[in-house]
Amino acid sequence: MEVQMEVQALIEYSAKHRISDLYLLPRNGYYDVLCRSHEQMKKLYQLTEERAEAYLIYLKFQANMDVGEKRRPQLGALEQIIFDEPLFMRLSTVSNYHQKESLVIRFLYHSQNLTQMYYVYPEQLVRLQYVIQRRGLHLFSGPVGSGKTTLMYRLAKEVACYQHVMTIEDPVEIDAPEFLQLQVQPKIHCDYDELIKLALRHRPDLLLIGEIRDEKTALYAIRAALTGHIVLATIHGQTVQGIRRRLIDLGVREIDLKQGLASITYQRLLPVWCPLCQFEEQSGCPNHPRHYYGVLDTVLQGEKEGKWNDVLRHLWALGIIHQSCYEKEQIFN
Repeated sequence: MEVQMEVQALIEYSAKHRISDLYLLPRNGYYDVLCRSHEQMKKLYQLTEERAEAYLIYLKFQANMDVGEKRRPQLGALEQIIFDEPLFMRLSTVSNYHQKESLVIRFLYHSQNLTQMYYVYPEQLVRLQYVIQRRGLHLFSGPVGSGKTTLMYRLAKEVACYQHVMTIEDPVEIDAPEFLQLQVQPKIHCDYDELIKLALRHRPDLLLIGEIRDEKTALYAIRAALTGHIVLATIHGQTVQGIRRRLIDLGVREIDLKQGLASITYQRLLPVWCPLCQFEEQSGCPNHPRHYYGVLDTVLQGEKEGKWNDVLRHLWALGIIHQSCYEKEQIFN
């Protein structure tokens, strides 16, 4: 019971502070409990090995994982109602060569509250709303936790109002009853590629794909775009050219890319000055919650490389981001 209360308190702390990832990592004779919030790591406290193992057993049991298995990596999922809102957690375990198990929990928050965490420059958002009405594949890239899925859902709700929208994700991160949401289930052979083929038979006005992560998903996503659908999807990459090369490496033909790819949007969440106290949020404002600025760089098919560094320079000149953030976030090819 004591372990259950401690774990629950840790989950509630993570939800309150909008932690993106929580870590239980083995050290030399003890465990560290760490958290990540938008690429910033923070150590919360230490646990004895015995206490940490009790945490691991409890969490694995709650996530329907094999409690007795330590050798093989495992994946699990857990959902709770925290502070009157659903909180979805993805769990991952793996052991080091000493057979000491580690655990990472990824927290997925409800989109309605996520949109309050950051502000997107209006001109960028308006342009993007216009861009994604073009038929074809629209890709969204950026680091983990940068709000890519949240942005896609926001655009789908605003642009495809009263239309048939389908989503395919692994797992479904945002509950949207107005959409037809499908979840990848490999155990019954419902992979991304199979669900994309199924989705096209349902003739959606807009198809949202959680992530392009392999050759089959890339090929079916571009084929869906070539058949005249509007397709939104995320993919990992840091530059427009890098994303194009990634698709080619995944087997997409250059000619299909030219015809089917409509736009690429790169996004990051940048720590900003507290608008009330003028504390730099990277250090943490002692009086108000952390704020982030969602910065987008959208490039249409046929355009040259985006102007990401120019956008950063503009925000720095306006005083929205600090000089240290401007220097850190620049992209050099």
